[in-house]
Amino acid sequence: MGVVNSPGRQIVHLQRIALQLEKQGDPGLWIHDQLVAMRLSRQPQTSEKSTLHGDCTFMPYSSSSLPRSHAVSGRPRLSRLPASSVDGRLHLAFRPCYARAGTDSTSIADALLEAASWACRPSTLTISLSRGWRANSRWTSCRKLPRPGCAIIGKMLIGFLAWLSFASSLPPGVVIDHEPPPSRRYIGSPSIVILPKGDYIASHDFFGPGSTQSSSGLSRVFRSADRGRTWRQVAEFSDQFWSNLFVHRGAIYVMGTTSEYGRVVIRRSTDGGRTWSPPAFLTSEPNYHTAPTPVVQKDGRLWRAMEYHPPGPWGFFEALVLSAPAKSDLLDPKNWAMTGRLPYPPSASQGKHWLEGNAVIGRDGSLLDILRVDNIEKAAIVRVREGTLQWEGLTDFPGGSKKFTIRYDRKSRKYWTLSNPALKEYSMSATDPASVRNTLALVSSKDLRSWRIERIVLSDPDPVHHGFHYVDWQFDGPDIVAVSRTAFDDEFAGPPRAHDANYLTFHRIAGFRSR
Repeated sequence: MGVVNSPGRQIVHLQRIALQLEKQGDPGLWIHDQLVAMRLSRQPQTSEKSTLHGDCTFMPYSSSSLPRSHAVSGRPRLSRLPASSVDGRLHLAFRPCYARAGTDSTSIADALLEAASWACRPSTLTISLSRGWRANSRWTSCRKLPRPGCAIIGKMLIGFLAWLSFASSLPPGVVIDHEPPPSRRYIGSPSIVILPKGDYIASHDFFGPGSTQSSSGLSRVFRSADRGRTWRQVAEFSDQFWSNLFVHRGAIYVMGTTSEYGRVVIRRSTDGGRTWSPPAFLTSEPNYHTAPTPVVQKDGRLWRAMEYHPPGPWGFFEALVLSAPAKSDLLDPKNWAMTGRLPYPPSASQGKHWLEGNAVIGRDGSLLDILRVDNIEKAAIVRVREGTLQWEGLTDFPGGSKKFTIRYDRKSRKYWTLSNPALKEYSMSATDPASVRNTLALVSSKDLRSWRIERIVLSDPDPVHHGFHYVDWQFDGPDIVAVSRTAFDDEFAGPPRAHDANYLTFHRIAGFRSR
């Protein structure tokens, strides 16, 4: 924590700091809890207002000649202030709220302690969150109360504030699953399907240094019986990574790889996702790569795009498409065929690597593989013909440097996707667009070549730590339902970067066809 002096103003930087209050001196004034703050800026003592820059506002207080409080110190720990939404503001008001004698600066923690220990008249705590509700808590003077009583009040106030800070930090949408960032396991590969009777099934895997991604991918499956309002976990299994869900002939399938660059694997559930078949390995050799991208049906066959990753450094993926007869046993490896593999063409005007392809049926009835192109906002179009892949070219695509899912809607006669455009307002967009994942946009095209942003669905001003990405989705009547690999603040101060998501969240885009 550092103090920056300027004329008439002092700024106490509490950026990425959580204060742990603990006993110092009087044993009757003992508090041990956590409080998250981010840059406290305080006007001189004669000022009527003090401002906490960034995500909070610290409201009026007075610090005239009052008894010196018992000394309480804070230990800094790296953290960040949770934000409730894109433009969230957390407003705090304490009356009276005293600074410690002999100091020119205070912290929120000190303010709470002083209010609890030395208030001379009724004090009011006002916390307003950006989602439209306000919580007011009133407590009476605790002067002359026994020290332990004041300590209990102080602890209650700090706990209440910490709880509200956490509540305000929940990401947008409905949280399906949450993984604490300290585990170093991050949530990946979100996928969703709608069952014939209307229930939703969602899945995700875990990646990161704390996961088993390199040996045996771990996936979880969740079910919602109330259109996404609540979710419960129904299954968890190993040897399933980078996988998508799809429904075929009344059964649910999950298809991906066994691990990072593992073998191609598929399994089936016939009871709504509660139990699953043993894994069926569709390749004997490893080094395959994919993401939750669509399975489409054409000419009596199911088609699924993937990539082969040659041993060596990241990148240099070779596109391919697998297919099987629609009426065959999809768990039998003998029923699956694979096209030839196609590396990124050296004749391409831009780009070096492609990955995470979508099997899509074009307007002319042809089968295409549309792939993400690493670190440029374009998509690559490849035609599937007679067991081979033929390069067609690049097209401008908002969010083309990140994973996307494309589906065709017969009613609007458009192709739709949810992607992460790298907006110009972020400096990272010019140099590293693949890392800009803090904006989720609804995007459409009539021909798979010309794409336009229809609306911004989610946005957050922090592209470094926040992201709504790798979104998979389905049409649900007039709506789109989606699941996101979401990086957002939590009680553990949030993920280290937007890439390393700590939430699986559910979202509904109502009336997506209307503008």
